[in-house]
Amino acid sequence: MLRLQNLKQEDLNDQLRELLLSTNRRFNKMLYGYYNKGIMVLLRYWGDPESLMSEYMEEADIKDEHDRKEKEQRDRIAKQERERLLKEEKTQQALRRQQDEMMKLRA
Repeated sequence: MLRLQNLKQEDLNDQLRELLLSTNRRFNKMLYGYYNKGIMVLLRYWGDPESLMSEYMEEADIKDEHDRKEKEQRDRIAKQERERLLKEEKTQQALRRQQDEMMKLRA
């Protein structure tokens, strides 16, 4: 990892930084409840690891909340659409039944 960082390739270093931050977030939030020490050492390349992690965690939490709200909205719209289609289908079935009954009465 240190060799990759020392190549001074901005794109590669940005991707590496994002990978380390997201991995450490998962390590902390979803698995163990603390940061991985090895990742924290690698993050020193970009500055204070604690502040980098706290900033990343805050931004990621905001993004997660935004994504959750978007998903809820999409789900709500999809549910409304399903209900509308179901109502429309029931209306069409009722109309067909009425037409069938009228045909029987005429016959």
